[in-house]
Amino acid sequence: MQSLQFPQMFYIKHKTRTGRNKDHVKRPMNAFMVYAQVARKWISKSNSNLQNSEISKRLGELWK
Repeated sequence: MQSLQFPQMFYIKHKTRTGRNKDHVKRPMNAFMVYAQVARKWISKSNSNLQNSEISKRLGELWK
């Protein structure tokens, strides 16, 4: 059985400014990142005057 040969244009790798491959599959988020994504919205809605750094501190405290 012969393998198919695709044109070279299908194999072009695009690099971003950081030099990483654009076609690179990102790693899945860990448990804390999933939690923080949801909890950050809740904390920022209930405390709209907090800066992002303070929200991050509270997320860490609540996670423990």
